[in-house]
Amino acid sequence: MFCEKCGKNIADDSIFCEFCGHKNKEEKTIPHKKEEKKKASGLASIENETLKQMANHLNFLGYEIEKLDLKNDKEFVVARHSKNNNIIFWEMFPNFVMFKISLTTQKNSSAKIDAYMNEANKGLDFTKVYYDIDEGVLTLRLEAVYMGEYVKQTFGQFYEIFEKDQQRFTLLDDFNKLFID
Repeated sequence: MFCEKCGKNIADDSIFCEFCGHKNKEEKTIPHKKEEKKKASGLASIENETLKQMANHLNFLGYEIEKLDLKNDKEFVVARHSKNNNIIFWEMFPNFVMFKISLTTQKNSSAKIDAYMNEANKGLDFTKVYYDIDEGVLTLRLEAVYMGEYVKQTFGQFYEIFEKDQQRFTLLDDFNKLFID
């Protein structure tokens, strides 16, 4: 099937688009025990120990975890949340884990958007932002790299700063005007 919002091809049983996070169909009501099994199986399928520990941490924060089934030599994990941005993460190299958020907009690129992105990159702690255009859809990308082995306190600080960077990015002057209105 195709995402109702961004038009990308997604799995037929997907509730959320893995590219833009849009909810494409209503979730079926599942008894509580089965829901817990689904979350556990997502975590259990992750083979990389660092990714598994990070996924457990995010699961504790309310994210639903799923290992993406991509024909790739790297393991990709998606963390979905009802209120926060969805995150895709993977280990690029040993002890270097990339975290990426993608937000789509119907707006076209412009010099004002370029200037906004450049200004945003100056003001964020460690998240880098950019955009790309695919089939006329502008997608904002927010990326940050966690370096080192998983340590609960360090990862908690990384996540907190990543969240604050996302908030700062959307609170800069003209965000709504450039990307939403």
